[in-house]
Amino acid sequence: MATIKEIFKWVDQYTATIAAIGIGLFFIFHHFGRPNLKTPSSVVYVEGKVTDYSFPHKPGHKVAPKQYYIWLDNYACTFQIKSDFISYFYRSRFERDVKKGDSIKLAIPKVYENKLQDRRSNIFILSTSKNSADYLRLSETIPKENNHFDIYAGLFFLTAGGIYYLLKRNSIIP
Repeated sequence: MATIKEIFKWVDQYTATIAAIGIGLFFIFHHFGRPNLKTPSSVVYVEGKVTDYSFPHKPGHKVAPKQYYIWLDNYACTFQIKSDFISYFYRSRFERDVKKGDSIKLAIPKVYENKLQDRRSNIFILSTSKNSADYLRLSETIPKENNHFDIYAGLFFLTAGGIYYLLKRNSIIP
């Protein structure tokens, strides 16, 4: 049985490997944890009156918070525009056109339908519209949600971690 000191020595020696494999596993689990959005029946529409929204923006800051939220009157959850979708969201038009009390229509993944009344839930929005004005479109968010970047990034980090481990173990790199 290894002693604590030996375990710490091994962890110290292979920190980069552990980090790379950890990041790789995160990306892979993230990919497979996403909802499957292959058919129109995998999306459900909800409507409600806007009670509030939050689109933080600090002028002059390059790295602004990318957490956009919308709250509707008849749902306890918080609706969130995923950071991956913010570039597709017409924020200024939304802020100009939509006021508190206005009815809007949101599209969400059907798998989150049972969390609509859970106060602790953040449900990702796939589209946002008021009457005929679209502020976030399914035609842009669904392809982005279905891309395979996560799986490729995960495989890259797992491979890099494995190669680094082998090189380090065989004393090819110090």
